[in-house]
Amino acid sequence: MTIGIIKGRWNKNRYIIEKELGRGNIGIVYLVRNNQGKKFALKCSDDITSLTIEFNVLKKLSLSFIPKVYDLDDAYVGHGYIYFFVMEYIEGICLNEYIKGKSNIEELLQISYELSKNLYDIYKLGYTYWDIKFENIIIEKNTRKLKLIDFGGVTKNNYSIKEYTPLYNINSFLDTPFYDDRALVFSVNLLLISSLTKESYNPLTNNIEDIIYKMKTLKINDDIKTLITRGLKGKYNMNEYIHDIDNILNCNEKLYAIKYIDRFFFLSLSLFLIFLGVLFKIYI
Repeated sequence: MTIGIIKGRWNKNRYIIEKELGRGNIGIVYLVRNNQGKKFALKCSDDITSLTIEFNVLKKLSLSFIPKVYDLDDAYVGHGYIYFFVMEYIEGICLNEYIKGKSNIEELLQISYELSKNLYDIYKLGYTYWDIKFENIIIEKNTRKLKLIDFGGVTKNNYSIKEYTPLYNINSFLDTPFYDDRALVFSVNLLLISSLTKESYNPLTNNIEDIIYKMKTLKINDDIKTLITRGLKGKYNMNEYIHDIDNILNCNEKLYAIKYIDRFFFLSLSLFLIFLGVLFKIYI
């Protein structure tokens, strides 16, 4: 169903608005189609400065797990001008929907690992993605790859935070301010522990020790508990964190392989003994 049309004043591109996808502090995002019927996401706002900064950041980063941007323009709508940019539409589901009913620690660790690598790739290019939350992480429908959306809160590294969600930000929980990649590790860990416990943690009612206590009641191995505890206390930089998650995942794969080999060995041995028993009866 069409709910409106936007035509750029300068680039003259025309977009048919189909539905609202979401809204944040500085704008609204719509699903749109161009004249050829191709789907895009269009973000519009009356804040030209913030919108232009976000467009330029997306264009500069140009990474596989973030939306590509195509058009930046303004249009006369109603009683005034709005500013907008057009980007790739990522079809998929939010991370919180994807993990509903999932409690497999290895799968959740794998998601944390992929998210950490993506955030670190952005960080190494000189930017920090602050607004880490379930709603800004999309699992793409066709590839099942993790994608990040909403870059309105991105800043240059070590700059003060522009836009973030208090529920997942280290500076809402700890007294010492963090503006480096340790803050990213904290957010990834809080998403992980929220996924495991199926709870959210409000900095007004929960402190770090409450969350760690809750985590320690879970039936997960000690290496994972140490990983989460260090991350929640701001003791990890992103490079160390990625390294340790990778080690845990590799160890789990090796343990699985050993268990599989053990089962195969005992099954083979059992079949061999049965075969010997049959032969023994035949010859007797």
